[in-house]
Amino acid sequence: MKKLVAAILLCLCVVVLFCGCAVSWDSVKDDTAVARTGDMTIDYRLLKYYHAQQSISEEIAQQLFRDSDIQQQSTAELTMEDSLQQLMAQAAVAQCAGADIAVDKETAEQEAREELGASGYDYMQNYTEQLKAKMDLTDDELLQTAAEMAYIRSNCDAVLKDVVQKLPSGLKEQEKRDAIYTQIKELADKTDVAQLFPREKKASLDYGFLADQAMLLF
Repeated sequence: MKKLVAAILLCLCVVVLFCGCAVSWDSVKDDTAVARTGDMTIDYRLLKYYHAQQSISEEIAQQLFRDSDIQQQSTAELTMEDSLQQLMAQAAVAQCAGADIAVDKETAEQEAREELGASGYDYMQNYTEQLKAKMDLTDDELLQTAAEMAYIRSNCDAVLKDVVQKLPSGLKEQEKRDAIYTQIKELADKTDVAQLFPREKKASLDYGFLADQAMLLF
């Protein structure tokens, strides 16, 4: 739950970094493989789920800004292509989680259950309903997809936390951010990442948003 709330507050920081090219996704089937990261395949249903999360999180973040009288950031709409780039980056980093820090699928599923059942905050009351409306899935399908996303996110976060904790002390903020980015890239570049839709090509990913995320979370 804490990770979900943190992700919501991070959403506006992430969305301003992306402004992708338009690609037609209207006719893509849910089981279409859209990317491959190492031994993990990302299908369109998982991508749609991540994109819906980002969209809903942005709406909640904007509401929080309005309720707190904080000046809102002007953001461009995150496209499906942008979401795919982010998701591939997270999946690539997630696969770098060693046995000592990795989150297993059972734990990820439990995290997904808690996320979908979140109701402790006024702005979270309709979170699951909004996801269902955007995804058009049964409860079981929604949980399965949420668990897949939680598995990627949790292992990605575990790697980011490990990177931050191993940094030398005394670094200035920009030095710390640069060091995090460099280490994330060195780790993730060992994973073969390919975008499969709309055509197959080797992915060239920007991990800057993950370095920013690590700076904020850890």
